[in-house]
Amino acid sequence: MWAFVATVLSGVSLVVAVLALERTGSVSVQAASPEQTRAGAGTAAPTTAAPDPATPTSTEAEPTGTDEPLVTKLPSPGASYAPVREDVQMRLVTGDTRYVDLDQPLVNAESAAYDLSFRAGFAQPTLRFKSADVAVGKSPTVTPDECAQEIQLSPVDAEVEVSQDLVLCAVTNGLGAVNEPARTKMARIVVNSVSKDNAVNLTVTTWEIPR
Repeated sequence: MWAFVATVLSGVSLVVAVLALERTGSVSVQAASPEQTRAGAGTAAPTTAAPDPATPTSTEAEPTGTDEPLVTKLPSPGASYAPVREDVQMRLVTGDTRYVDLDQPLVNAESAAYDLSFRAGFAQPTLRFKSADVAVGKSPTVTPDECAQEIQLSPVDAEVEVSQDLVLCAVTNGLGAVNEPARTKMARIVVNSVSKDNAVNLTVTTWEIPR
């Protein structure tokens, strides 16, 4: 009889051990579930993607699109100006607005390079400068040093009505031909004539502004 009881107790112990192992294995399987592992990996903090090497980068300033006139620091009186272009003849005809680069010089210049725009039509023709450094010159032979003093002491508005024999002094933005370094210049603009159809003939001389 005692042998039978021992056999029964042994069987009960075996069943309890098996049940315990099954519960432990279930917990382990749930803890190491592949679905849970993938879910945990999906919640990882996002990382910043590296820049695409094919995407060009630039440190050049972009155009601001502002209409504020440009202002340039000018040297003190008596500075030495080196001539760049002398007595260049230009003709501005009526029709569409003409954009003029005084550095090259060039009529119908690109938007980034032009120094003044010319408008005519039925009204009095006008020159509108991008620079705020504009003045009326005393004579067709006014020097760049005299121009600088006039700009500093007696500037005029950036938009000027054109008339025959008018002399203007203006500072350029320095953007000339593609093969030339950017250098701001002093420009002397002499209005030689204004025709009946408001076409304008100019003589332009420029000097490099000393630094």
